[in-house]
Parts: sequence; C-alpha cells; structure tokens
Amino acid sequence: MTSVRSTIITTTDNPEAEQHIVTAVRNSLQAEVRAETIMSYYWWDGKVQNDAERRLSFDTSHAFETAMDVVSKAHNYDVPMIITAVSEGGEHWKGTIAPATAELAAALAGSRLVACAQLDADGSLAVKTTAEAKV
Repeated sequence: MTSVRSTIITTTDNPEAEQHIVTAVRNSLQAEVRAETIMSYYWWDGKVQNDAERRLSFDTSHAFETAMDVVSKAHNYDVPMIITAVSEGGEHWKGTIAPATAELAAALAGSRLVACAQLDADGSLAVKTTAEAKV
C-alpha cells in the first residue's frame, strides 16, 4: 500500500487556471484541494521576481509520479514547481521560517539558496531548495 503524501504546487492567481488544476486533481486523483494566497519570490530571467500566487495542496495515496503527471498536464506554467513532502531524506527540501519578511524572501531567492520562497499572510515563509543547499 502506498503511503499518503502531501503534494504542493503553485499556480498564478488566475481563477480559470486554478479551477482547471483543481478539477484535474479531483477527477484523476480523487483528492480535495486546499488553496491559499501567497507572495512568491523566485529567480527567473536573470533576476528575482515576486508575484501574488495561489498555493494549492492536496493529499493523495497515488504515487508522486502519477500526481505530478496529472498536475503537469493541467498546469498553466511552462515549468511548474511540483513538490511533495517526504518523511525520509531526498535531494529536495521544503521548510518554514517564521517570522519572516519580504526582504528575507527576496534575499534568499536572489542568493539562489532557495528555488522559491513563499510568504504567507501570517508572516511565515515556506522555502524550497535542494538538500545540499539546506544549512
């Protein structure tokens, strides 16, 4: 039996794109999606970008590769970040820093220590990076 995994993705703050992904996840993976608005800081086109986005997360017993395939096909980004929380070590790492600021998020993305820093309304910062970059 496959263990339950929590898969987290980020989309634009575009209601049609969000609904397309939510529908695909519900229909193909039989999962309910949680959504929240965040500010994302990331490196793109040679500089730090920041955008309001919707973070979508869901729990599924399907393999991560299956969930990634469903989400990728429904996603509106050319290169969507699709990650999963894993209980054991791996090459990627997701963590939270609290309290945090927009300046910290931009500095982490600008230093390339994180692939993406997502600032929540409550002031916590979710970061995604490689296990090697985790200090």
